[in-house]
Amino acid sequence: MKILSAAQVRELDAYTIRTEPVLSVDLMERAAKAFMQWLVSKFDEEHKDTVFCGKGNNGGDGLAVARMLIERGNSVEVFIAEHREAGTPDFEINLQRLKSLTEPVFVRSPADFPSPATGIVVDALLGTGLNSPARGVLAEVISAINNSGLTIVSVDIASGLFTDKANAAEDLIVRPDYTVSFQVPKLAHRLTVFQNMLAGERDHCGERLSNLFLAPGKVARQERDATER
Repeated sequence: MKILSAAQVRELDAYTIRTEPVLSVDLMERAAKAFMQWLVSKFDEEHKDTVFCGKGNNGGDGLAVARMLIERGNSVEVFIAEHREAGTPDFEINLQRLKSLTEPVFVRSPADFPSPATGIVVDALLGTGLNSPARGVLAEVISAINNSGLTIVSVDIASGLFTDKANAAEDLIVRPDYTVSFQVPKLAHRLTVFQNMLAGERDHCGERLSNLFLAPGKVARQERDATER
């Protein structure tokens, strides 16, 4: 499978929304369901899930995943990093849906959350739209996740990792054990594996799995165009 840019992946989303047709929040629901099904098949049901969300669409994915896990009967705690004033529209929809089941904790500083001691950490802080290094509360939460010693699973891409270019060595990035990558692998997945292999360090991807189905004809055309460039 070829690697697509962040812009091409956004085009795939827009194509699916337009031609299926499907609402963007329903496409988010589909992605969250794929992630949740992978998570529960990979790990036993006795563990606790701690879900860390940003306020963009990646965070919206995380909120939907948390709701689905709670509906299955899992023990789930949700933390939302207050790194921006308002969330995206689809984030806000999923926040209201989640609040019917549990109240998330809004994180403004490290004092607002304890470091998770047991279970699985789900990283849904930042997605493919990231264009500057994680700072402030996001950087603090990323550090806490990395220092937890727990199994970390990133939603689509590790938070703090740029999609189409290499990060600086000092950038704070989640170091997951697994990344469930929607649609197709990202260029960053290959870049970080190569960089960290040379440095003898753990990469920012872990084991990767792509499992969100989109219109196959469109994916094939995008892959062909990516190959011809």
